[in-house]
Amino acid sequence: MHSRSFTQYIADAKRGDQSAAEYIVSEFGSLVRLEVINLVPNSPDMSVRDSVQEVWLKVWQRISTFRGAESSKDCRILFKAWLMFVARNAAIDILQKANTQKRGGGLQRNLLPDVPGREKTPSSYANGRSQAERLRDVMNQMDSVDAETLRLRFYERLKVREIAERLELSIDQVRTGLDRGMKQLSREIDE
Repeated sequence: MHSRSFTQYIADAKRGDQSAAEYIVSEFGSLVRLEVINLVPNSPDMSVRDSVQEVWLKVWQRISTFRGAESSKDCRILFKAWLMFVARNAAIDILQKANTQKRGGGLQRNLLPDVPGREKTPSSYANGRSQAERLRDVMNQMDSVDAETLRLRFYERLKVREIAERLELSIDQVRTGLDRGMKQLSREIDE
């Protein structure tokens, strides 16, 4: 049993406490590693180990942006969602960097299939990329739990119950997060 609450570990890690950071890595290291393995293919250019280290570097650079909760259990749940959001974005950055080095261009991720009979023009590629970047910017500014529930629901196509299990939230909390996230996306994207 640890003498500090999870909330205290986070506060200590924000102040640069090495033992708190080590505890957090020991608690969530395998989760981050699995996320990296799922998103970043092992290539000769960058190993999974290197990618995981790069993700943790981003986590520690951004730890001050994490807004926790007073209860240790809630703080842990929020941190897990925040951590996965940061890890996913860092892994995408790693992929973009690798693709840029290999091809001299950025990573193109089409979230929707091409419509048959429509040719892609340079302006349509640029427009699609700017929309994807705007979506990513909005989700980066969103509450991490709301952003993670949206990602799991619409990108991984998980059911509400499955999202609740993965994030250790109640079904009502997941529904609320999805609702808040969709409202924020609508407001920001429509502007």
